[in-house]
Amino acid sequence: MTKKITYRIMRTRKYYYPIPSIWNTISESTPKTKQIHGINFSHVWLHWRDFDYNQIYRDQEWQKVCTFITDRIIKDKTYVSNVYQKQIKLGQRLVAFSHQIIKLDLSKYSIKRLLDLYQKIHQGWLGYDQVCTLPWFCGADNLRDYIFKLLEAKKVSAEKFIILSSAPVRSFSANEELDLLKLALSKKLDKKSLDVLVDKYFWIPFGYDGPATYDREHYRTTLKELSKQGRQKLLRRRTELESYEQKTQSQQQVLLKKYNIDGDTKRLLRDLQILSLMTDQRKEFHFQSHVAFAQILQAMGKKLGIDHILLKFLQFHEIKMNLNNPDKLVRLASLRKSGLLLFTGRNGKLTIMTGPKAEKLGNEMMPKLAGLNQVSGQVASIGRKNKLAARARVILVPSKIHMMKGREILIAPMTSPEYVPAMRKAAAIVTDEGGITSHAAIVSRELNKLCIIGTKFATKVFKDGDMVEVDADKGVVRLVSSEKLKNESRRVRKI
Repeated sequence: MTKKITYRIMRTRKYYYPIPSIWNTISESTPKTKQIHGINFSHVWLHWRDFDYNQIYRDQEWQKVCTFITDRIIKDKTYVSNVYQKQIKLGQRLVAFSHQIIKLDLSKYSIKRLLDLYQKIHQGWLGYDQVCTLPWFCGADNLRDYIFKLLEAKKVSAEKFIILSSAPVRSFSANEELDLLKLALSKKLDKKSLDVLVDKYFWIPFGYDGPATYDREHYRTTLKELSKQGRQKLLRRRTELESYEQKTQSQQQVLLKKYNIDGDTKRLLRDLQILSLMTDQRKEFHFQSHVAFAQILQAMGKKLGIDHILLKFLQFHEIKMNLNNPDKLVRLASLRKSGLLLFTGRNGKLTIMTGPKAEKLGNEMMPKLAGLNQVSGQVASIGRKNKLAARARVILVPSKIHMMKGREILIAPMTSPEYVPAMRKAAAIVTDEGGITSHAAIVSRELNKLCIIGTKFATKVFKDGDMVEVDADKGVVRLVSSEKLKNESRRVRKI
């Protein structure tokens, strides 16, 4: 009897277009990835329909790869640090090339030269991603569980473990906030000061799809709003951010000494912290390259006389083969845009399945969620209180963060830098995906917010306005009654 194949969804998001997001499915399956890490995935699927993006793996293979990577981290003392150094080198090279492209007048480039830039940025993206993804994506959570078991024997609590495993380095989101606070307190809104912010952080809201970037007017408006909070509040927050690294290091040193943690475990904790830094930097490097890639596509669309958005539904070789037949490109892209797409990354190559075959396989892969009223996940941050109830605000794409109100629970597929303004307002943060090294985990700890990650289906189970309780003791997010929410609100007011 043939054993039934089971599948696991590890990324679930809202993306408007498949490319460049589908490059993830390629990089994890390449021979180069296997050469670097000793293993890769034989198949990675991306299920895309109506902007819903789900990255899928065979459950058995996912466990195999995660076990292999975790074992390598534990046994190879230099593996994580070596990979991290390569990531920085390749990431800086990718960003430097991307900034060169951004500064170019691509309207003067021939279609052949534009294709060359497309291919180079694609190759640079894959070269970088092959190095950095598997260690944190597949190894971090297993490593966390391994270390926590070691420390549980020493009576280290989950709350203390979160402190020990946090990287004592500010994220780039925290650095942006700190720069804003300093500027707001100095009351400088001159062009030069604003342009410094734009040059450093313009790429934050772009993500995979764009088209938004931060400009001078964005920062002028943000600084004016920030100044309304009052000087004392801004000073307190600036002090929190400036002291974050030293405070975290001091707390860690106290705990390491108190629990007499040995050298090998200290090294594993440092590796876990590095994996957190790798995920944060991956977004920083990728998003800047996506801005450059979008500009290449815009220039190509003008040369070909078609909407550049349609090019995000086509592979490089399809565009190259049909440069003299743009109508064919339009038909193919339009067909893909209107239905289910099932992408398969295998041996570094991408295939695209549509129609009945895609529907059949997609139905086998996707879970049935009817009737669920709670989800469970991993506690990334306990915040100021380990349990609270409030109304849900489901934000599927960063462009909707303006809907977020104070004291609501932010529920998102995942968070990325463009979500940070909503995260600052949130009473608690809940995500479908992510592990201990994810953006949501890192930023929620910096903000001292209650956060549960990796729930898989929170955005599909809950809707705007639902009364939701986030319970860090059990790692559960559940629907609650209106009366319970009122009681919780009264208790919060008393505090």
